[in-house]
This record gives sequence, structure tokens and C-alpha cells, in this order.
Amino acid sequence: MILGHLSLSPDHLPDVTAALLDMMGDASVFVKNWAITSLCIVAKEWPEHTEPIVQAIGRLAQDRSVAIRTWMHKALVCLTDPAAELPAGWVKRGAGQKPPR
Repeated sequence: MILGHLSLSPDHLPDVTAALLDMMGDASVFVKNWAITSLCIVAKEWPEHTEPIVQAIGRLAQDRSVAIRTWMHKALVCLTDPAAELPAGWVKRGAGQKPPR
């Protein structure tokens, strides 16, 4: 859950993104859900990384878990519609707080 927030530092971004992408293959629904959520946070903060994240999340369209497919759909809406906000509860920092770049 914390990895998406670590990605707010450019120094951690490559390692965090790689770890989150790897977690997309985990057997646990909880791990996958938080990986999707964190990858959305990464993509919203670093739009230049959106396309590979969208592709990775889209691969879960055939996941056997209904929860994962639902989470995947919410994520893709957020990432493909520039006006879409992340769902409430996905970001754990205070509302309106942007990290320093």
C-alpha cells in the first residue's frame, strides 16, 4: 500500500514501479488490488509513465477474480480519462496535498 506513495520521489520511482508491476502477478487478490491502486497513483503523479501502466493493468481483464476485474476497470477509467479522479480512499495523504517535485 505504501509503494505508490514512495513513488512520489523521483529517486524511488524506477524501483517502486518495477516492484508494483511484478506484484500484478501475485496470487493474492489484496496484493494485486493494492498494486493496481499504487500504479494509478504513480501514473497520476508521473503521466509520462501512464501508457505502460495502462497496458499492465489491462492484462488483468481475464483475471479469475471478479474483484480484480472490477478494480482494473476503475483504474483504467481513471487513467484513460484525464478529468477522472482516483476513487476516494485510494490516496492516503491529505486532500489537496501535492508532493514537492
